[in-house]
This record gives sequence, structure tokens and C-alpha cells, in this order.
Amino acid sequence: MILQFILAAMLTLVPAPRVVVHIDLGAAEKYYRDGKYDLALGEYEAAIAQKNPANDESDNPRVYYNAGNCAFRLQRYPLAALYYHRSLLRDPRDAQARFNLRLTERKLAMAPPPAESVVETVLRAFDAASPGQLLFYTAAVESAALALIVLFRKRRGAIGSGFVLLIIAGATGYGYIHKTMSVPPPRALVMAPEIKVYSEPRDDLPVLVTLKTGEVLDVLESTDRWLRVRSADRGGYGERGGWTPSAGVGMIY
Repeated sequence: MILQFILAAMLTLVPAPRVVVHIDLGAAEKYYRDGKYDLALGEYEAAIAQKNPANDESDNPRVYYNAGNCAFRLQRYPLAALYYHRSLLRDPRDAQARFNLRLTERKLAMAPPPAESVVETVLRAFDAASPGQLLFYTAAVESAALALIVLFRKRRGAIGSGFVLLIIAGATGYGYIHKTMSVPPPRALVMAPEIKVYSEPRDDLPVLVTLKTGEVLDVLESTDRWLRVRSADRGGYGERGGWTPSAGVGMIY
């Protein structure tokens, strides 16, 4: 009971969201309400293209989400998937963007992802948290654990609960170290109906694997016309990855 109370209290101690500078997206929203999705998409894409530090909201996940909705309405499903991925990159906890992405993937005839295990859910929660949040959670859980062990040591179960919290604090601390010290590779989305992957940046070589629209790739290296990519969900070209023309993919980040 004490452990549940402390965990529930911690969930309310989330750091305040970052304040962004507002930019006017009224025209895009009006076009969307009027069913002029192509014009609305153009407005959202213009806002995204600004990338001006003084207009911080151009990088707001909702702008990418709304652009994805416009593309979906226009039946431009690869573009919709790209914008939903970009939205989730900025806010991995957005359940509606994740739902819309799954709906878009069904439109692209992609196989649904396997059911998520408890461990995978926890790992995704760690991945969604910023380094600052992980550090905050680590300190909060560790403090709660020590309080249980020292102040409530005579209560049955308090010491055991305290050690459980210390294990959780260790896990969040590891997540903080991993997130601050490791740099994940850029990711891209297959936008063409299919792309071919080669062992070298040449299209006169045997094809290692063919990838379909909607597949997410790690980008390991790039040239003017080629990307060296790797897909965690597909075999056939190993950890080294393979080369594909950059024209067939869109960068998520």
C-alpha cells in the first residue's frame, strides 16, 4: 500500500512542459475544417519548413500530427505515415498519433506489429522520457526508497518495498546514462512502393533485399544519392546494412 501511494504521488511530479512561441496556424485549421486538405497540408508544411528558433511551435508534435491527418485524408498514406512518425519522435506518448500510424500502416497493407510485452512497454516508456525526466524520476524514486527503509523500517513490507524502489531507481538511472551518452542513428521511412538494397552504392549489383512502403530504417551513412540503411525487423543484410537510393525514402530525423 505504501509503495502504491508513493508511485501514484510520483506520477503527479512530472516537470512542466516546455513553453513554445505561438505561430498562427489558423489558416491551416480553417482549410481543414472546410475539407480543403491540400491547402491545409501546404500551410502545415510551410510552418514546419520555417524551423525558426523564434517560432518554436513549428517543431510542435501537433503540427506534424495535423499534417499527417491531412495527408491521410488525401490518401497520401506514405506521407501520412512519415508525419505520424515525426510527431511520435517529438512526443512518443501520443496515443492518438500511434493509433493513426497503425491505421495508416493497415492502409499500406503492412503486417500489424506483434503484441507488446510488459518489458517492451516499460522500455518504450523509458524511451519516451527525456534525460531530465529520467534524472528526476531516479532522484524521486531513490528518495522514496530511502524514506521507506529508514522511516518505516518497522512496518511489515516497508524494507522490501524500499529495495524494489531502489531497483527501479537503478533502472531509471541506467536509462538516463544510456540516453545522455548514446546517440541513436537517424531514421528514415520507405516512401516508394518498394526499394532495393545493394551491398554497395551501385544498382548493377545483385539485390540483397527488397523493402516495402512504410518500413522504418536506421540510416548508417549517406552520400548525395545513396543511403546505407539497416532494418531491425528484417534479415538478409546484417549489421553492416546495405545501400539504397535516397530518392525512395523520407527522413524521420
